[in-house]
Amino acid sequence: IMGAKYNGDKWDNFYEQIPISLLDHTNGNAIYNTSHPLMERLVGQLEVEAPCPYNSIPYDYRMSQMWIEGTMGLVPILAPKIMLNEEGENITLSNNTAMFNKWGNMFKEQHPFKETPVIHNYAATNLIPRHLGPEYIIHGAKLYAPWDPTRTKITLIVSEWFFDRSTHLLMHLDEKDHPFSEVVIMLPPNVEAHDDYDNMTAVPTRSQHRGAPDYMDLCEAEVNTEWFMFTNSYHHVSNHVDLMFTPGKYQPVTPFTPATYPFCFKFPYCKETVNTAQFFKPGHDKVVLDFDILYHTKTRNEFCAEWRNKFGDESEDLYKHKRVLRRKKVIGPSGPTGTAYAAYLFKYKKDSMYKFTDRSLYGARAPFIKIFAKEEKLDGMSEEELAKRVGSMGMENSTDCSCFTFESLQT
Repeated sequence: IMGAKYNGDKWDNFYEQIPISLLDHTNGNAIYNTSHPLMERLVGQLEVEAPCPYNSIPYDYRMSQMWIEGTMGLVPILAPKIMLNEEGENITLSNNTAMFNKWGNMFKEQHPFKETPVIHNYAATNLIPRHLGPEYIIHGAKLYAPWDPTRTKITLIVSEWFFDRSTHLLMHLDEKDHPFSEVVIMLPPNVEAHDDYDNMTAVPTRSQHRGAPDYMDLCEAEVNTEWFMFTNSYHHVSNHVDLMFTPGKYQPVTPFTPATYPFCFKFPYCKETVNTAQFFKPGHDKVVLDFDILYHTKTRNEFCAEWRNKFGDESEDLYKHKRVLRRKKVIGPSGPTGTAYAAYLFKYKKDSMYKFTDRSLYGARAPFIKIFAKEEKLDGMSEEELAKRVGSMGMENSTDCSCFTFESLQT
């Protein structure tokens, strides 16, 4: 079999949890030597397994499972539900490890599963031309246009607090492949602005002292360009900010997560985020991360005007309806969100400006990478919470490590 393994990046966040047989499998869109004795054995086994639960597994993946079981002794684990018969009783599968091991010993020196650069398997991954290589046969790629600097300018808004962490973002900004023509640093009223931003980055940078709580920065930021993106000083700009647009209409491609129980509703903050968005559009079912979406400045202004009208200039009435019913603190956003902005778009049929894609199906690349996760957690604590953490957990000896964070910085 000659073909390609998965070359997309949708699996990056859970790569270590994926079975070796799936990582190593050759996609079904491949070139097959139908006369090879191993191929005959694999196909014959697929026919034998047709009446049993293994038949629920795609044939290309199942052939990889056979090969990995034979060469590495790793027996695949099947989902419990497909291991039940019509009466709800467990099905006992035959043990084929010895047979597969015999096949492995017979053919492993031939390396029967071969890769070729001519074929690439992206399996429904959103891409721009930069991601493509020398391949001629492409499986499953959804190809979009990259950002065109001649068509639009984009501002980056960065929420900052008291520890000047945005300087870290700015000092590394010129190393990145990004679309930003200006940066605005949102500062607390009592923090002095830098006068040497031009020593940190070649991108024109200015500060703005916020006149409202920090959670209103999305609405308070003064933006001069048609579009902007939003992050905070606990993040870096990714090595490649791969903004995607539909060819022709030039709609920004925006990832969303379905607002379902597994993806959202079992998490109180996400559930409340969707509840808030549904004030704009009842039934809204798309969770859009604040830092993922490219905001249209004029539409942002209209959205924020309606937000303030509904919830007050500082969102003081956001949970007014819930405070009457409960005394517990509401776990949810304090101000406007990307999800609420998206709901506003759908309410007024402005969503046609965008191309929304389901990240659970097509994946997404983070435009910003969190590098100060521990600091963000500590900065958000009250003095009482911080003292309790120091006393009970030995904060000096604790650390937060996210291997994915550092891997992402290299992509």
